[in-house]
Amino acid sequence: MRLLVALLLLSLGTSFSVQGQIVQGPAIITPVAPTPSDVIFVQVYLPQYHVRTQSHSVSGNTVTVTIVNDAPTILPLPGSVTESVGPLPSGTYTFVIVVLPDTQPIATIAGVVVAPSNNVADSLVIRPAQPTSSALIQIDVPVFVCLHSDPLALVRNSSMTVSGKTISIVVDLVVFACFSAGDPGVSKPITFVLQRLPFGDYTINYARSGGGIVNHLESATFTVSAASPTEIVPIEGMWWDPMQSGSGYAIDVKHGVLVMTVFSYTATGLAQWYLLYGPLVNNSVTAKLLKFMGGQCISCAAWQIPSAAGDDGVATVTFTSPMTATILLPGGRITQIVPQDF
Repeated sequence: MRLLVALLLLSLGTSFSVQGQIVQGPAIITPVAPTPSDVIFVQVYLPQYHVRTQSHSVSGNTVTVTIVNDAPTILPLPGSVTESVGPLPSGTYTFVIVVLPDTQPIATIAGVVVAPSNNVADSLVIRPAQPTSSALIQIDVPVFVCLHSDPLALVRNSSMTVSGKTISIVVDLVVFACFSAGDPGVSKPITFVLQRLPFGDYTINYARSGGGIVNHLESATFTVSAASPTEIVPIEGMWWDPMQSGSGYAIDVKHGVLVMTVFSYTATGLAQWYLLYGPLVNNSVTAKLLKFMGGQCISCAAWQIPSAAGDDGVATVTFTSPMTATILLPGGRITQIVPQDF
């Protein structure tokens, strides 16, 4: 199928982006926007495959890929050959593809190698920026997809392995094309989550490929600091005050931020839930008990977005251990909560 597409493009004399590739006639260069850390792949489609040798040379800003296509064969069939180039320093390059015995280039393609800046989307992102041994770590790896595509839907295979202080991430995408001018190729993140790591220095090695052909290699380092001896990591899940059955607290902590949903009641006895969130500082959070109204009812078919309805004051949550906490509620009421055992 890819051969038929390439031959069709050759007959049309066109050029467009295919999964981070520059397609011109029978030649494809991957990735479309390489950095100095990328290996560049030049793939050439041949109507009759007689390849004897393949090679490339770099002279200044000209990369010449030479394919000797004169080997004896009984039944000539179409095929393709891929030559890996680089990594190359930053700059503008001209890729010249020659298929011998013909001496005239079958394609001449311009390409730019650009060094990424700290805020370029096509690079690894580690969250939190300064992880500790008590925190989960999220790693966003860039993939090249169409603007309106879901990157996860295009993943053919992916894996993450940890060996000592080295983390290896591999993502292989299916082959696809961005044909519409309103749906260009862009970089989007896919997130991998690491469980808590011991303190130390770590290296991430990331390899991205399309259809099994590697088109992006990237490495990054980060340091996991030892958690403070006084830092408390609360147990996540449902909490309650055993002396006040009927109310509950759903607790989640990520990146040093507490999110708590409170299941309570109004003064008239109607059910009321609240949302409280904020950074954990010295094992404590002080934040508003936010209210919402007008949302989706449990049996309604039509979707309805809730709206904010103010708050019922400020509460302070203080953890005294991973399994005990004290809440100072509006009006001065204090409750002691623990994880619900079920």
